[in-house]
Amino acid sequence: MKLPKLTANEWRDPARLREVIEAAIAISNEGLAANSDAAEKAYKALGPMLEKNLSLEFLFRVPEDLRTAWDESFGRFHERVVGFAPGEKPTTEQFNTLFPPDRLDEITRLHDAMADLLEAADGATPKQLANYLRSGAKRLGLSLAPREAMRLAAADMGYPIPPL
Repeated sequence: MKLPKLTANEWRDPARLREVIEAAIAISNEGLAANSDAAEKAYKALGPMLEKNLSLEFLFRVPEDLRTAWDESFGRFHERVVGFAPGEKPTTEQFNTLFPPDRLDEITRLHDAMADLLEAADGATPKQLANYLRSGAKRLGLSLAPREAMRLAAADMGYPIPPL
């Protein structure tokens, strides 16, 4: 199953939004029942939903019944695929599994170098924090892909982790 592709205006339409969230819940439930490879594919299929989920503007549009159903379904799926529940900050061991081994040292250096910024970013959205992290990486002479920045920001803020 795939998520319906929506335009920016369609994300504002309650009927289309309901359709996407119901599809995301179905994908999440299928992923829970699948083997690990199929679960990973299902998790990647949820990428657009997770990116929208990290937007505060999006959260206010979701009706409470759908938000609750999504949180329950996806919370279990996130814990199975990523190793910890959304809303929890990862332990060092869990953090180390979020990035490819060949990128982990550089990302850890960046995370450590920007610890003060991460602490001071109270109230920032994950997207804003990801932009700060990418800017900081450039200043430090490091590279950080947009998806890596979103994963790092989400992990630091205790948000659901988007796929790479």
